[in-house]
Amino acid sequence: MEKRPLKNTSLELSAVGMGGAHIQKNQVYAYGARVSEAASIEAVHFAIDSGINFIDTAPLYSDSEEVLGRAMEGRRHQVVLSTKVGCFRGINDDSRDGAWRSIEQSLSRLKTDHVEILFLHSLQDDQPWIDLLGGDKILAAMLDAREQGVARYLGVSGTKPRPLIEAMQSGLFDVAMTYYEYNLLRRGALPVLREAERLKMGLINAGPLNGGLLNGDRSGEMDDRRQRRLDPALADRIEKLVDLCRDHDYSSPQLNLRFSLAAPFASTVLGMRNRVEVQAALDAVERPPPESLWTAALQLIETPSDIGVPTNA
Repeated sequence: MEKRPLKNTSLELSAVGMGGAHIQKNQVYAYGARVSEAASIEAVHFAIDSGINFIDTAPLYSDSEEVLGRAMEGRRHQVVLSTKVGCFRGINDDSRDGAWRSIEQSLSRLKTDHVEILFLHSLQDDQPWIDLLGGDKILAAMLDAREQGVARYLGVSGTKPRPLIEAMQSGLFDVAMTYYEYNLLRRGALPVLREAERLKMGLINAGPLNGGLLNGDRSGEMDDRRQRRLDPALADRIEKLVDLCRDHDYSSPQLNLRFSLAAPFASTVLGMRNRVEVQAALDAVERPPPESLWTAALQLIETPSDIGVPTNA
């Protein structure tokens, strides 16, 4: 597995990272994924054995941190680990004390004394990052964590370009993460990518399958949860992409992953529930799509040339 430098840090991340949202015990995750602890732990071990060294999680992801803590026993040194603070489980608390408690609880669940990256979770338009400044706010706890070595680096994550870019420009964060906004159908993260390049800041792309919208199903094959997120134009584009991939006997999720890998992200974080899904990600890295598929897929979208266009090289 290719390792890429995470700019503004000393870290190198696997080109494909493992998203921890689906690493859970026996239950149905809020996004509809059915998971099991045994399959989750097997997936983590297989990912590490296959060269995936970056794993991202969060307290918000149900019991993901707890399961990952068990999965990493004896293997923590092989993992570049990130977790998050700022989205608490049903609790609206942006205080320094609340954030510090969240950080301590994450470390306990993960069975570690530090994380490589601590992200501010999901910066939103309706709560500017600057509102989180001050001695009694979340960012104070994050800065304490970095100073004390509990977190080697601080990051900020989000979907909307404006607040994410403002936070990146603040000088308080070392790296950034965009999610759901860079794939074959959505490229809202382009301003973020360009700003990261300008700042020489490491940038990670998460959720390249857009919460399941791009997992290879036509709109009529999706469950109600995903169908509610579609408008007619988006549904039409998804169907065209899925049909195109099926005509070329190539997986639509794998094509989206290849598209993200072609851009200058340090890592693309993909949710993987089991060994089969880890293997599918590895196959995407190793097996390029037919050139005719790339050509046809790129005709469906408008891709600025300065961000890197996928090739089979």
